[in-house]
Amino acid sequence: MIPFEAWQQHEPRMNLPIFGNALNEVDFTVQDDRKLNLRRIVAPAYHFARGRSPWRAVLSNYKHMLAPRPFTFKACFVNRQGEMMCHEELPGAYRAGDFFYLNVNDWLRSHNVPIQDGSLILVSSHGRADRWQSSPGNVTLRVTDSGYTAGYRTGFFARPLNAGHKHVGFTGLNPRIEVNTRWVSGLLLINHSSELGYDKTVRPTVRLHVNPEKFLETTFGDIAPHAASERSILELFPNAEEFLASAGGIGYSVSMLTGASLASVHVLRYRSGQLASLEHSRPAHTNIINYL
Repeated sequence: MIPFEAWQQHEPRMNLPIFGNALNEVDFTVQDDRKLNLRRIVAPAYHFARGRSPWRAVLSNYKHMLAPRPFTFKACFVNRQGEMMCHEELPGAYRAGDFFYLNVNDWLRSHNVPIQDGSLILVSSHGRADRWQSSPGNVTLRVTDSGYTAGYRTGFFARPLNAGHKHVGFTGLNPRIEVNTRWVSGLLLINHSSELGYDKTVRPTVRLHVNPEKFLETTFGDIAPHAASERSILELFPNAEEFLASAGGIGYSVSMLTGASLASVHVLRYRSGQLASLEHSRPAHTNIINYL
């Protein structure tokens, strides 16, 4: 369970995978949001008219347009079982152009939390309730493992996610799965939510394809609320190397779930287990037609 004070609904947040056998760093430059246009000026009044924001939030948003407040940040660490290990409001206030940096390993040590696989939930607050105009920008996660560095960029979001209504589902495509003497691909799925009290454990289905007609299917395993889980293709499909042999050790995977949305990261490791690359993927929205 995530503490009630961890974030508010209007505060943008992100859920980043953390790797216990590597150095994990997060950084970005805060973007300038002071440029006004008609859409930004009208948005607070529009959301008030639609019942999405109270009048106090509307006044706060217009005040912010005239005198922007700096960003502050909070961090929560959740292990792979979905247990919240620590959370804290991070020191410092950041304005447009300021550089944010967090060494996640050092931050965990400062809270006497062992470095381990898990998720960092990073929360941004700009002192305004207009969730559609309050993101500080995109963030880089950088993971350094025994001399190799991998990473990816992603953005903050404040939209409702796995909260209060049933999502149609999730379909995630990894267009290149490799299993050979050097590489083994893997999937990392994140069961995230905008709700602090989110308590749904999910179990996605994964298909490994050589072509659209030829595939293997299995369950990914349980993913706890707010947690991430990584599985290699060989863990999911022990005979994957033989199955993909006719295609030169290359295929693709499709991850599927009904009733909830997930985030996904494609992982590539050496056969020794060393991390080689990370790639953030988007849900395959065109595949949603399969659910309708």
